[in-house]
Amino acid sequence: MSLSLLFVVLDLAATIAAPPPTSSSVELAVRELERADSYVGYVGPTLKRGETLQQLAVVTALGVNATPYLLRLARSRNPVARAAAADGFAEVPSAKGRRALRRLLRDHAKFELLSGCVGEPRQVSEFVREALSARQNEGR
Repeated sequence: MSLSLLFVVLDLAATIAAPPPTSSSVELAVRELERADSYVGYVGPTLKRGETLQQLAVVTALGVNATPYLLRLARSRNPVARAAAADGFAEVPSAKGRRALRRLLRDHAKFELLSGCVGEPRQVSEFVREALSARQNEGR
């Protein structure tokens, strides 16, 4: 097993073992996502989860109860929050989430995606297409 894969597995194990989030920790995570100026995915050579993915994990840990928070992110003025909502709905599917994703398909706002050791401009609609694709592949 490569060293970077080991770090990803350890990061995932820590997430699984984490206690369920409280409403205040979820609210704090949503506020942080609404204020984010870039989407921080997996970072560094170890591919550790970045801030955005950590905050999103707090929200999606609620399962189907995350839907109202994800809808709030989908309606945010911040394109990073809307992209996070798309990723969240890929993890926690719902009918309301599917409708929100369809609306976000027309969202071409740009934001900075930081992943690995590089940054690149992305559009919200790209995240939505990836989320919809992940959901379709899950059904197969």
